[in-house]
This record gives sequence, C-alpha cells and structure tokens, in this order.
Amino acid sequence: MENKEYQIEKNKILNRNYPVRRFRLGEISHIGEDVYTINNCDIVMDSYVQMQLDGLIGLSATQKKTILKNGSPRELISMRNFLLSKSMDKSVLLFADDNGRIVRCQKATEEFIPPITLFEAVEHFCDRNKYKIDDITSISNNPYEISIHLKNKDPEIVKFKGEELNMSNLIFTWDFNKLTLDEEYVRLVCANGAMSLERTPIWTYKNKLSDCLNISTELLNSRKNRYIKKCIEAMDSQASIQEVYAATNLLRKHINDKDKAYELTGFSEIKDRLLYSSSKLLGGCRSQNGGFDFGHEEIFRKIITPTRLWDLYNLLTYISSHEINTHKILSERELSRDASAFLSRRRDFVDYIDLDDVA
Repeated sequence: MENKEYQIEKNKILNRNYPVRRFRLGEISHIGEDVYTINNCDIVMDSYVQMQLDGLIGLSATQKKTILKNGSPRELISMRNFLLSKSMDKSVLLFADDNGRIVRCQKATEEFIPPITLFEAVEHFCDRNKYKIDDITSISNNPYEISIHLKNKDPEIVKFKGEELNMSNLIFTWDFNKLTLDEEYVRLVCANGAMSLERTPIWTYKNKLSDCLNISTELLNSRKNRYIKKCIEAMDSQASIQEVYAATNLLRKHINDKDKAYELTGFSEIKDRLLYSSSKLLGGCRSQNGGFDFGHEEIFRKIITPTRLWDLYNLLTYISSHEINTHKILSERELSRDASAFLSRRRDFVDYIDLDDVA
C-alpha cells in the first residue's frame, strides 16, 4: 500500500461517525422478531446483536431453546423483557450503522480506545521494525473492527506435510475497546483446498506500547516452531469426543445458527449414536433425562472419533477466512484466535477407546 493510499484510508476512518449511545437495559424491550423499542422509539437489531444482548441479561441459548420447545415465541419475548426489566441498574452501549440499524452492543463499563491509537501504534512499529503497511480491512458484519496488515520485507515461506504457509506477516486490529497485535499465518496451500488465515496473539493494548515495539525475532521464531509442531500433532491425531465437543462449543460462541454448529462439526451424529448405545462404559455418564455431560465426563476424553483434530481446526479456520458473512460472525479476528487456541490446547494422550466399540 502506497503512503498516499494509506493516508486516504486513515483519514476516512478517523473522520467516520461512530454512532453509539448508552442506555439502561431496563429501558429496552422486545416487540417481536428483530424490532425492539427504547423510550418509545422502535429500533432494529441484527440477530447476532440480539444474542449479545441476551448474553448480557443471562438468557442462554439452551434456555431459549427450552422455552420455544415447550411454549411459543411470545413466551420467549416475555421472558426476555422480564430479564431486561430486572436489569435497570446495568447499562449497555448500542452501536448503529449508517442506516440506523443496531449492529453491536456491549457493556458500558468497557474502555473506549480511540481509533487514532491504532494508527499511532502501527506507524511507531513500522518505524522500528522491518515491516511495511500492506492493507487496511474491515468486515461488513462489524464496522467497528479494523485491521491493518503488515508485510515483512523479508518473507518466509514454510512447507510441511502438504501445507505451505507464509509465516512472515503481522496484523494490528482495533475493535472499539480492544487493540491487538497478532501473527498472521497465511496458508497458501492447505488440505481443504482454500487459502486461510490464522492469528495468534502477541500483544494487547493492556500491555505497554513499548512491549509491542520491541518484539524479538527469537520470540517470533519460537512461536512459529511451536505452531508447526502443533499442526503436525493435529494431523496425526484423531479427535476424542470431548475435543469435538470443545470445537462445537467454540463455533457456537461465534455462529448465529447454534444448531448448525452441531451439524458442521459432526457432533450431532455422535450424540445420536451415543443416545442409543447400550455400552456399559456409558452407564454412569447419563443424566436423568438420558443425556450426557460431555464437558466433564472423563470417558469422553478417552473415546476417539473418526474425525481428525486437524479436520476440526481446518473447519474453524475455513469459516473465519471464507464464511464470515454466511454465518453472520461478528469478529473474524476472535474466531481465528479461538481456532489457534483450540489447536494449541493440551491433548490427553491416553489409552483410547474407538467410538465404533461403544456406539
């Protein structure tokens, strides 16, 4: 990116109007579908903003599903409005796009970081290190997330086990109350046939800016080597039921259609198989309603599935790189970072039991 082009984009962002207002949760009520009212003024909220709002008042996806299963949409609206009315002492920030549609909400207690801070950090960093500004991007689902990609003047392409990655670049991201620096690994050739991007965090705004400016080559190299090691481990490993469950929950945190997450990871099929299993191994794991606690039962760490851990990681990175708008995901950065955390998590190397022997 030429300096003239960079300055034009920078000025556009700094001059942009970020319409945001603070309200008490008790001032908000749900009318129906995507329409809410605040102080007798109707507003429209995107579905993922409704999820954010539900999270702030303690209305979980499981509770909503149960209410709809046993009642009606009107009963869900009543429950939502009841919880909103009980939260009069809590405040929320609502963000609108240029058309007045609410595109984001968050706790009013979170710090606002002016967007100029992003550009100051980037410019100081490039002055001190061998990086140049390559591109400025944002996503349509979240106009409050802006990323500046930095290209290393000495690119490094790494190849292993059919994968080819550019591991040279970094990325700064501003998201209203967050400012982060991540390593950006671009998979040029990968198993799913599509380019994808992985982010692993190095620095956040909570740390001193000087810590960001003086990141050593040794640190970056050690992180790259650890990443490659975890990739190879994932390629050679079948995922346990608990690991498929963890990937499903991670995706449910970001995806708009919660049931779709079960389908994408294959966890719905696993649940169905276990439900009708007569294996004695599962006898003590069932709850009174016949279900399972997949997050806490040790047995689910021991039962392996046909799915490779690498397949789950590929799924997460593919969605974060190519299907942000399809699934109405608010932050590509957060999903990509969560995917990297999933890859890096410690695995349970135990005497595994094959799923086919259980269900």
